Amino acid sequence: MTGSKEAFSELDGDVTGIVKFGDGSRMMIQGHDTIIFRCQNGEHRALTDVYYIPQLRSSIVSIGQLDKLRCELLIKSRILRIWDQEWRLLAKVKRSRNRLYLLDLKVEQLVCLAAWHTEEPWLWHARFGHLSFDALGRLEKMVQGERS
Repeated sequence: MTGSKEAFSELDGDVTGIVKFGDGSRMMIQGHDTIIFRCQNGEHRALTDVYYIPQLRSSIVSIGQLDKLRCELLIKSRILRIWDQEWRLLAKVKRSRNRLYLLDLKVEQLVCLAAWHTEEPWLWHARFGHLSFDALGRLEKMVQGERS
């Protein structure tokens, strides 16, 4: 949940409702969509089904929402780790003194770059859903067999 409309590249305003918080307060949902953020290693990840709630002053990630998205969570030695469905690390957060896990996401806006490639490596990169070139090389070795 976030109160920052700028965090969304697009916003589906048809999704509405009410969120009730632990203190009994309620706030109106005025849309939802996906937020793209940059990990510390520079890779981009997506957090889907994020609610837009204009009254929120802070962004909140709900453990229930992460569970709904089938993320894996582990809290051990004061560190929260969150993995997506493909077991890619989304976040690693130290617990603060007030026992909150404060996650500083670097929100990115989607940029769509379209190009037409005729070079074979780029074609295979696209065919395999933009698989990294390192992984494509390993896949090629598995298919062809390791040459001595």
